Amino acid sequence: MEKETGLRENLGRMREDLKDLTNSIAIRQGEVAEGRMRREDFSDLITKEEEKEKKLLRERERAEEELEDLKKRKEGIANEVSKKEEELRGVKVLGEKLQGQFNELTFQGREINLEMENLSRRIRQDYGILLEEAERDYQVVEIEDRDGYRNRIAGLREKMEAMGPVNLVAMEEYKELEGRYNFLTGQKKDLEEAAASLKEAIAKINRTTRSLFSQTFEEIRENFNQVFQRLFEGGKADLVLLDERNILESGIEIKAQPPGRNLKSISLLSGGEKALTAIALLFGIFMVKPSPFCVLDEIDAALDEANIARFTRVLKEFAKKSQFIIVTHNRGTIEASDTMYGVTMEESGVSKLVSVKFAQEEIERQRRESARVKAKE
Repeated sequence: MEKETGLRENLGRMREDLKDLTNSIAIRQGEVAEGRMRREDFSDLITKEEEKEKKLLRERERAEEELEDLKKRKEGIANEVSKKEEELRGVKVLGEKLQGQFNELTFQGREINLEMENLSRRIRQDYGILLEEAERDYQVVEIEDRDGYRNRIAGLREKMEAMGPVNLVAMEEYKELEGRYNFLTGQKKDLEEAAASLKEAIAKINRTTRSLFSQTFEEIRENFNQVFQRLFEGGKADLVLLDERNILESGIEIKAQPPGRNLKSISLLSGGEKALTAIALLFGIFMVKPSPFCVLDEIDAALDEANIARFTRVLKEFAKKSQFIIVTHNRGTIEASDTMYGVTMEESGVSKLVSVKFAQEEIERQRRESARVKAKE
């Protein structure tokens, strides 16, 4: 009878434990759903930030492409302006030539008019009549130097024929070319101003980028050294730009000096030291712009037990401000966590998700221990 009573009491306690476990599972499922919602929110935030960064890069590339197109257009217009200037010079030379021919004909006409006036004056002085009256009233008589006059007339005719026809539209063509030249000159000036504006915008973007990069780089250097000293319990670390004159395209060398060793490149460290140095750099970057949520995948795989202890100690300090999810198989990291999520297979071929909150598990263990003590009493 006493055994049956004990079994019933044990059965009651087991039912209470089952009820508590059922409630705990429901709570954990709610927490998992909430965690998934928060993960989706953070994923959206990360996606938006990445899209902003891609948009800025596309805008910069588009500005550079526009600048290159403007340069090509400027070269084409400059070539066209050079051709038109050459044509204009040809027109100017032709105009000067025609102007010279016109001046020569004008001079010759003046000479003929002067000769006519002299002839008319001589006739009036010698004979007392006008040239017009002599032509009307008197017959033409032979002159002694007729050949000389004929040769002179023939020479004048040859000169007139050599001049060819006079281009009466030369001045209009000159004005048209001059207008075209002024238009192309204005276009060239506009393109040069646009190119200068784009260069100024690119220079401003580069100055801002250099300033932000330099400021962030110095913060990361300082944080990297601090976290490195905490993880290695001493030593020092540094980040060095390979080309300080061109910081936007410069490579970065990581230097690390564990306690009691010379400063050297990270490539000369052991696997565990490299992993611990990488963790220090990761946390140093994280300190510049911390986020409320962070996922680490097998970051502690290469660490031994001593380094795991240092890693978890630093991780707990960061966990006070941000939530960390770590994918790991290391026992030391699991023991340092607040909650564990895993997959088990109680039945062959059937997987089951399990979550354990270590603080709550400790409370449940103490309660069961207390219940067993009371049952014995």
